[in-house]
Amino acid sequence: MPIPPWKKSSWRSFPALQQPNWPEGPERDESLKTLSQLPPLVFAGECQTLKEQLAQAVEGKAFVLQCGDCAEDFSRCTGPDIRERMVSAGVVPVGNSPAEFAAFAAAERARWAAVIKAANIEIAP
Repeated sequence: MPIPPWKKSSWRSFPALQQPNWPEGPERDESLKTLSQLPPLVFAGECQTLKEQLAQAVEGKAFVLQCGDCAEDFSRCTGPDIRERMVSAGVVPVGNSPAEFAAFAAAERARWAAVIKAANIEIAP
């Protein structure tokens, strides 16, 4: 089935599943008017970047880590909160720069040095 061309109001043609009963009338109309005047949540450049990053994952050159759920409170979407949730899920953050990653890798080599030596594994410096 062909996908119809996108337009600003096309979202209205899709079924809204798992929704509460929203009020009709002036409150709804005022909310829609307010929302229509706000900037987009996601910009075109961000969409293009995401497509490129997903293509890298499809090719096996990257991976996708999806965190969260639809019921999250945006007040908990801060760097420290996200980091805490990732650590509690077993994800080890390694920093934001090559230097931080290098420090992490060196610490891991030191941490596992005895095991690496016992297994006779050579690691390039």
